[in-house]
Amino acid sequence: GPGEKEVGATATRWLVKRFGELGVTFDRILTWEATKHTSKELWRNVPLEIASVASFYGLPVSDVYGHPQHPWSVLMRIARPSDLVVVKLDIDTPVLEASLVEQLMSDANVSSRV
Repeated sequence: GPGEKEVGATATRWLVKRFGELGVTFDRILTWEATKHTSKELWRNVPLEIASVASFYGLPVSDVYGHPQHPWSVLMRIARPSDLVVVKLDIDTPVLEASLVEQLMSDANVSSRV
């Protein structure tokens, strides 16, 4: 959230470690961060083993289908049905987060990819 020193790196580090223990490696990690940060702030706590597969979008997400920053629209463009997709949703705007969760749960095309 705003002012977070590690810019979400703690949760990402945990996900990578935990899935790694299960034999799963990530080939792509997408993150959105509405709070403005310098590149140095964004990357300083990113584990080296994921730096080459991580992408940061320095823009807030949208819950409007088709919007360039709508996570489910992005997911539908890049993920194949056979891909393993893990979603960690933590948005500091509860109404927006609830809307995205509702979309994920109610849209079979999207939920079938997660």
